[in-house]
Amino acid sequence: LGCPKNEYDSDCIRHILEENDFLITKNIKKADVAIINTCCFIDHAKEESIETILEVAQLKEEKSFILIVFGCMPQRYYKELSKEIPEVNGWVGLSKMSSLPDVISTILNNRLYLDKKIKYKKCQKNLVEKQDFIFKPICLVENVNGWVKKQPKRKFYGELPYTYLKIADGCDHTCTFCDIPNIKGKHESRIPKE
Repeated sequence: LGCPKNEYDSDCIRHILEENDFLITKNIKKADVAIINTCCFIDHAKEESIETILEVAQLKEEKSFILIVFGCMPQRYYKELSKEIPEVNGWVGLSKMSSLPDVISTILNNRLYLDKKIKYKKCQKNLVEKQDFIFKPICLVENVNGWVKKQPKRKFYGELPYTYLKIADGCDHTCTFCDIPNIKGKHESRIPKE
């Protein structure tokens, strides 16, 4: 969703997941995990991101899967969004991209991804009882300064004859109409070698 930088980040995410033996599908009905890479630079991008999160969250009623929201929206608004959209299992900020496989594995291993309230069986001796459990989503968000140079390698997955190459991100200006420094941190550039 959103800007061309997100396409680059999505390719990085895909590469990280494949490197960690996750299989990628574009068919959400076959997926065990859905990751939404969000944008919130302009109002239209915020609306598009929130609409997509809500649409995918609604699909969890038909098929149980893990829903992770990544990128600019959690980086800037995860506290508000995690209260408003409890169906999301993980909120991961920009600088924590490399942690996505661990976040997914943690949720999968605990088997607590079925919904806001799930029923599970607890065995005590020969007794089996049902309990309600409310899963608190994982939130990994921190200061983004320095994240561009730590960003994982990317593999090109595009179907077009061109791709974006991220050579810089962030901004040092504090314009009243722009939130980029709060979302992406200070301006950072990659050196030509990278």
